[in-house]
Order: sequence, then C-alpha cells, then structure tokens
Amino acid sequence: MKIKLLFALLLACLLCIPGPAAYAAETGPEDVVREFYTDMPDIYSEEIYKYVYLPTISNLRIANAMSLIDWMYFLCGQEIRPELINDLKVHPAVPVTDKISLVAVGDSNEAPWILVFVQKEPEGWRITKIEDTLYY
Repeated sequence: MKIKLLFALLLACLLCIPGPAAYAAETGPEDVVREFYTDMPDIYSEEIYKYVYLPTISNLRIANAMSLIDWMYFLCGQEIRPELINDLKVHPAVPVTDKISLVAVGDSNEAPWILVFVQKEPEGWRITKIEDTLYY
C-alpha cells in the first residue's frame, strides 16, 4: 500500500515538472526579422505565413498580381546581393505600443535603410509593414 502511495506521489511530482518547451526563450521581434531576411521566402510560399501578417500577405499578393510590386518590397528597392544578406544588421526593436514594435535593418557599415513594423500575434511576432528610411 505504501509503495503504491509513494509511486503515485512520485508520478504526480514528475508531471508537475515543466518540459524543455517551457524553458525555451520567447522569440523577439528582432529574431523574426533576422530569420525572415535570412530565409527570404517567396510571397506565394507557405513559409511566409511564419513571418508576415496575414492581411499583409493578401495585399502583397494582390499588388504583385497587378504588377505593382515584387519581392523588392521587402528590400525597399535595394539590390539583392549575397553580401547584403550576410552583413545584415538588425537593430534592437523599439516598442511603439505593447503589441507593435519597430525594427531598423541595414548594412553593418551603413545607417539602417529599412524600417520593419512588427506586430505581436498569439502565434508570435509578424511583419506588418516595411518602410524605406529615405524619408525619415
């Protein structure tokens, strides 16, 4: 009887211990932006849903179908060259509200040339808008 009680108590204690997922660090807005520019998924791929806000994807696909924009939207007209992605510097996020942050992106040698607006969703951070720093 005591062995069954001891076993039940031990099992209850083990079930209360959180697993490795509970200790995983929360992904911040800078991490999402860095991963997005490293992976650079196509706007028609399923992988883009991991990084970009759903209404933004819909708007981009409509604009792309009308030949108004292409992938260069995410780079604000900058040339795509390998060293650009390798030397990408993602600056710390600046919170705008409790759910929206602003992340500046650019070459490591220059001032930032992209402003990325990121929104907190239940699934994590998602890119909502990209702006060029030319006018700021």
